[in-house]
Amino acid sequence: MNNQSILKKISNKHLTLIIVLLGISPFILPRYMVGILTLALIYAILALSLDLAWGYAGILSLGHATFFGVGAYSYSYLTLENTGSALSVFIGVVCGIILASMLAGLVGLIVFYKESSDLFVGVITLAMTVLASQIVLRIPSITGGANGLSGFSTFPFSGLTQYFVILACLIIVCLFLYKITTSDFGKLIVAIRDNEERSNFLGYNSVFVKSVVYAISGGIAGFAGVLYAPVSGFISPQLIGFALSTSVLVWVAIGGRGYLVGAIIGALIINILTPLFNYSYPNLWQIFIGLIFIIVVVFAPNGLYAYLIRKKGDKSLYVIETNKPADSNARELGPIKIANLEVSYGSLSILKGVDLEIRPGELQCIIGPNGAGKSTLINSITGKVRSSKGSITYQGHELTGKKAQSIAKLKIGRKFQSTNVYDTMSVGENLQLAIKKGSFPTIWKSNLHLEIPSSVEAMLKFSGLDKKITEIASNLSHGEQQWLEICMVMALEPNILLLDEPTAGLTKEERNEVGKLLKKMVAELGIGILIIEHDIDFVKEIADRITVLYNGKIAADGTVEEITNSKLVKDIYLGVKAE
Repeated sequence: MNNQSILKKISNKHLTLIIVLLGISPFILPRYMVGILTLALIYAILALSLDLAWGYAGILSLGHATFFGVGAYSYSYLTLENTGSALSVFIGVVCGIILASMLAGLVGLIVFYKESSDLFVGVITLAMTVLASQIVLRIPSITGGANGLSGFSTFPFSGLTQYFVILACLIIVCLFLYKITTSDFGKLIVAIRDNEERSNFLGYNSVFVKSVVYAISGGIAGFAGVLYAPVSGFISPQLIGFALSTSVLVWVAIGGRGYLVGAIIGALIINILTPLFNYSYPNLWQIFIGLIFIIVVVFAPNGLYAYLIRKKGDKSLYVIETNKPADSNARELGPIKIANLEVSYGSLSILKGVDLEIRPGELQCIIGPNGAGKSTLINSITGKVRSSKGSITYQGHELTGKKAQSIAKLKIGRKFQSTNVYDTMSVGENLQLAIKKGSFPTIWKSNLHLEIPSSVEAMLKFSGLDKKITEIASNLSHGEQQWLEICMVMALEPNILLLDEPTAGLTKEERNEVGKLLKKMVAELGIGILIIEHDIDFVKEIADRITVLYNGKIAADGTVEEITNSKLVKDIYLGVKAE
């Protein structure tokens, strides 16, 4: 069991304690507090919806009140004409949730399409709130305009019964979100939050995943709005505006984002205390909340709950098995053909008419001085950089213009020059995400079964990572992180493997072991491997073919003997004057 699993167990205990306290609170607090607690529970559901988007998925939504308002207005309008009708209430509840979810999903597809920055997402969602507020004010025949809406269906019960119904709704939402966040899908959400680039290069469609998360989050916010309308009996444009959006952001930030318990604590504490203190100290209370928010952001950026709980270790529950890789005859092998490839940034040309072929069953090394364009070449092949001219084809597919996840689906794997793993996740979780090969994971279950290729098993044992399956990746040494990333790429079982300085930070013994394993993969599986490497001795030991890249062009290409004896290579790369 990894550290995250331990934290989930701790959170479960605290969540159970909070629910028990909420269950007995109406019987020990003054009667007037029941109404305050009921509204606080609704706001806790709203906070949970934002926590899913912001805390778990890293989506900074500055307009979450829009979905809350859509739910409230949908319910109110649909039950306005048929007060007391059970059918209209049911339709109002369902439509409120669905419309809010659909709006969130649509907004998600728009803002995430170009893999936008957090700032862009924040600005767009903020603009959405302003737009929604103006729409509400401009169609008073439906929304009531500035006067709001009233006279729609309310619950046929009140007081304690109403309180426990809302509490039951909060518990259902908590269970629903717990299943999502502790599932394989939940791990993918966190992975994309922490390292979207690596997720794309493992084959995951991060845009689609984030849009799904945002749609679920918007639906839950709409559900909170649906509950708010019959409880309050009146809705106004303030429900859909910027003030409520920023308030829920403060609740989650203070309580603890990325923790269901934290979001609930933040929402409950502030919304229970606000009516009490705001009456006596209307101005000072808002200033106090602002100061608390600033202090938490500076000294406990993940919230009070994350700051207070302690991490603990435990034994692993992962089960590691070796699968039987497909032999070279069963694989659909073919070369990557690069023709007249050019990459430019404005007037600066990086690659200048590169022609190259990466063949299956061959271990090819690219050498060249810094700035020659070696990493840019791999970036062009794998979709990280868009080429200015030329073509890159693989098995009938044109790779230029394709996104990284689409290229990864073609079984083209890559390792980055700098280690690129999921720092906040365990070794086992890193491997698990790679093994899935970009397939959409289950939303309800967490799989601890790791079925890895024999080459990955050998690397795990040699590097000692098989003893550190539960270790958080950020706690590993640089060399261990290098091994982990290589294992992740190998777990994809690629037909073409692109490695950018895979031995950087490794000892000589480790470099030799990497070389042996790579040569074995080429010999037994027939895959093609392209390696960018500066260690000439290492290159001589493993390479079947060497390509020299200089000043954005192919300067030489041939066998190890041909390249090492080339006068041109000695001049431009080894720094030796050719005789």
